[in-house]
Parts: sequence; C-alpha cells; structure tokens
Amino acid sequence: MNGVKGNGGLAELVRQPIVPAHEKMEKLSEEVVRGYLSVLDGWELAEGALTRTFQFSDFLEAMQFVNMVGYLAERVQHHPDIVIQYNRVTVRFWTHAVDGITINDVLAAARVEWLYRCEKEVGANR
Repeated sequence: MNGVKGNGGLAELVRQPIVPAHEKMEKLSEEVVRGYLSVLDGWELAEGALTRTFQFSDFLEAMQFVNMVGYLAERVQHHPDIVIQYNRVTVRFWTHAVDGITINDVLAAARVEWLYRCEKEVGANR
C-alpha cells in the first residue's frame, strides 16, 4: 500500500490513474484491501465488495450525490452498484471480471470518498 495514511493518503489515491478497462487487473488479497480501508474512512469489506453508506439530510441531497457519483463513474469507466434509501446512499465497488476487488475499485472508492468530503465541506460553508 506504499504507506498511504490519513487525508494525505486519500489524496494520494485520488491522484492515481484508474487502469483502463481493457487492461488485465489482478484481484487484491483481503490483507491488501484491509490496508486500503485504513485510508477509506467509513468504507468496509462486505460480501466481497468495498462498501459505504452515506447519510444525507434529505432525498434531494442524496440524489445530487448519486448524480455526481454517476458522472464520476462514467468519466473513469468504473461503475459501482448504488442503492438509494431516501436520505441514505450505499455505494459498492467490485470488479466482475476478477470476482473481487482490484486497484480500480480502491481508486474509484477513494474518488467517491473525496467527492463526499468536498461536498460536505462546501455544504457546511453555505
């Protein structure tokens, strides 16, 4: 994991490019995934996927976040499973091709986490 820790570690992950979909990726070991979880605050390994549930003040705020995640996923061509429950949004990343978690899942989760933190900070300053 190259010593990725704290907010600096998250920023480091966000800066790393996502591997193009046509390139072969390897499934990460559970130990490696758990190492990345120390940087991905609130994320967990659940049913073989990187998973996090985000809480919002209302449905509209939740949908705005979902739309941002959707745009981000389309830009990097790595799409999560998303479940919306009124003001809660659950995001799950895993790679079908390897039936597990790859570096792209970690990097995409880091981008979603960064997006969430930025949105919360902007919202707090409104």
